[in-house]
Amino acid sequence: MKGIITEIIPNENIKIQTTDGNIFVFKNDEIEKITKNVISDSAYSQQISSKIVNQTEKSYKIIGGEVYYYEQSTKYGTYANYFKFSPSVSLFVDKNVLIGISLSYEVVSGTFVNSNQLSITPIIRYYFGNKATKPFAHLSFSYFTQKYNPNMISIGLGLGYNIAISQDVSIVPIVEYNLRSANSGTLGDEKIFFTGVGFNFFFF
Repeated sequence: MKGIITEIIPNENIKIQTTDGNIFVFKNDEIEKITKNVISDSAYSQQISSKIVNQTEKSYKIIGGEVYYYEQSTKYGTYANYFKFSPSVSLFVDKNVLIGISLSYEVVSGTFVNSNQLSITPIIRYYFGNKATKPFAHLSFSYFTQKYNPNMISIGLGLGYNIAISQDVSIVPIVEYNLRSANSGTLGDEKIFFTGVGFNFFFF
């Protein structure tokens, strides 16, 4: 039996936790001998990394959010600033396959526009590879509501990088290209390239 001794009760028993997280209790008369092994830093790091990889396993859940920014200007001197905050909940329906939904709040200000927009956005993401830090691609479809344009839709294509900083938390830099219908017009009337960063909290 290999593991870490987490508790010793003299003349009674010891408690051992194995690398897979299981805990065993042995009475003293069941123990023939105890041998101490030295674990190298690289072996310990490998154990920690193997747990972090599990962030994208099937049935794991995420509560997170992202903040995006985009600045648009033209040669005629007009401009528009876009700031978007998108909290979300998601579920891995298969290994590396994520389905989620976000409720986004977007503030637009500029030369000819000053408005707030609320959108509901289903998201599909696919993560590449088995390492703790891995890239992903996503597809999103948004329905916007605002005071002067209540029926605007958007399709987004995004690329990001999941940087695992612990077993339960990751930082997510991301870029997204949006095709939007302006004033209930044709999809693609507006083309917006966002950059952003997010945080994810994983529940196993």
